[in-house]
Amino acid sequence: MTRTLPLRAAPAVLIIVLCYPVIRPLLTTELFIAHDVFFHITHLHQFERAFHAGAIYPRWFPDVFEGYGAPVGVFYPLLTYYVAEIPRVLGAGIIDSWKWFVALGFIGSGIFQYLWTRKWLGEAGAWVSAIAYIYYPYHILDAYVRGAFPEFLGFVWYPLVAWGVCNVASRPTRRSIALAALPIAALVATHFPSAVLFLPVAVALGAAVIPEGQSRRCALALAAAVSIGVALAAIAWLPFIAELKWVGLSAKSHHSFVQFENHFVRPGQIVSRYWGFGGSLPPGLEDGMSFQVGWLHLALAPIGVFALIVTENRRRLGVILAALLVLGLFLMLRPSDFLWQAIPVIRQVQFPWRILSPIGLITATLAGAALSWMIRQRPLPSAAWGPGLAAGAAGILLILYSLPYCVASYRNRPVDPEKYPGAYRGSLWPARVLEIRDRYLNEESLEEIAFEDPYYLPVHRTEAPSKRPPARVEGPRSSEGIEIIDERPGRMAFRADYEEEVEVLVHLFHYPGWQARSDVAGRLPLRLDAATGGIHLTIPPGPQVITVDFKTTAPRAYAAVLSLAALAVLVGLLLIRRAPILRRTGP
Repeated sequence: MTRTLPLRAAPAVLIIVLCYPVIRPLLTTELFIAHDVFFHITHLHQFERAFHAGAIYPRWFPDVFEGYGAPVGVFYPLLTYYVAEIPRVLGAGIIDSWKWFVALGFIGSGIFQYLWTRKWLGEAGAWVSAIAYIYYPYHILDAYVRGAFPEFLGFVWYPLVAWGVCNVASRPTRRSIALAALPIAALVATHFPSAVLFLPVAVALGAAVIPEGQSRRCALALAAAVSIGVALAAIAWLPFIAELKWVGLSAKSHHSFVQFENHFVRPGQIVSRYWGFGGSLPPGLEDGMSFQVGWLHLALAPIGVFALIVTENRRRLGVILAALLVLGLFLMLRPSDFLWQAIPVIRQVQFPWRILSPIGLITATLAGAALSWMIRQRPLPSAAWGPGLAAGAAGILLILYSLPYCVASYRNRPVDPEKYPGAYRGSLWPARVLEIRDRYLNEESLEEIAFEDPYYLPVHRTEAPSKRPPARVEGPRSSEGIEIIDERPGRMAFRADYEEEVEVLVHLFHYPGWQARSDVAGRLPLRLDAATGGIHLTIPPGPQVITVDFKTTAPRAYAAVLSLAALAVLVGLLLIRRAPILRRTGP
């Protein structure tokens, strides 16, 4: 008998209710402080400005670096800001939109973890798995300590990717290929390091559930789903690869702060209950943040592995989850240095402790498997309510374990250093951030105080500008003879009237894609101003209107074509009703 709608919705409703402790820090008007939160406030504001100016996929953020701007959208995936924009459209302020983002992120990750594990673990096991996933310590740390909102959103996509990959690997159809490609594309378009870490995990999970005798066709369908998903997100990653040499990001891997050698985890930190709001520090210094997996998660993991191995049709899944967990823990430790040196792509993850994010899904799944097996081994008195009561008790224990971590620090109400010793050790909060906190909270003058990571500076600049230029366009006599008539993200237009050919300086950072055109002389050559990093133009004599536009480049155009082609394939797969694909040719 099929369940009624209220019964089907009951697990989701219960998950929402039990998310209250972890979203309680958001129920205030004050802005919580975390490592990256101010950068994301800036990014969302700049994203909005460019989007409202007509850019469907904004590339140029105009107000950062004292108004010189930067092509952040060329190098930084933007799906996080499309998601955060939803509360904005519904009327929330920028600060509140991020609070809604975090709250819905916790809820969504739990619901999706429940949905993907229900098939493999049963109702009770899936429910415990969802709670273990929500209250996984690093999940909470991503929100309230690091403020790493793109990586935090990755926790929402992980179970959807796992569901799609396992679905297409166990029953390959055109529809399942398309539905698996969508969350893969979402993950890639959200956070590159998360995609680098989790896509191999997802493929391994898919391999674990391929039915006997169908490995070839299932593997081909799985490869098709991953390929379409990655191609769909090409608009985010292809320009990043092709144009990286033009910004400081190309040298970022040489900076000591992001060298992976400086961020390996000590074995004791994996089990330590220490919690802080500081940063990850080089060897020899005490880290200011936690790198724990969680005692309960680690304790339930081997039971979950055993439970899957002894369960018919789950043996391979148990073995692969165990192997992934062991490998993930090993890659966080210094003895794995040889692997980091040998595999270039993994170095893009930057911090070995980032592997804690996919470990969250692995340990949460194993926690659910452990409980499901224990219920089967020791039947409870009430066949109807027993499993639910056992799952509820396990969920409450998981919540109680992580409850001390469900806190946020505020400018006016910092956490108690006696309760959280070393809470601010290695703090990453710049003094200027603290000084302008109230202006951020009130969303005032965001154009003037727009923060940006210095790695987005042009490769020929070593320092960010310290002040705004006296004029947006300067000629031989400053701004005399020049009238700005249009200025918006990625575009500037001005009138110029000189009796002879002159040189003017446009205070926008020079990057590939800028083009200048005169309504009289046509396209104008532009060159880099070595002193400021701005754009130099030679303007012919006479009255004219000059427009300077941030246009597309060949890599950006190729990326758009590839994404559109993948979208067309995906739509075609969804519209074609014939279910089987790669029909079996053997007996």
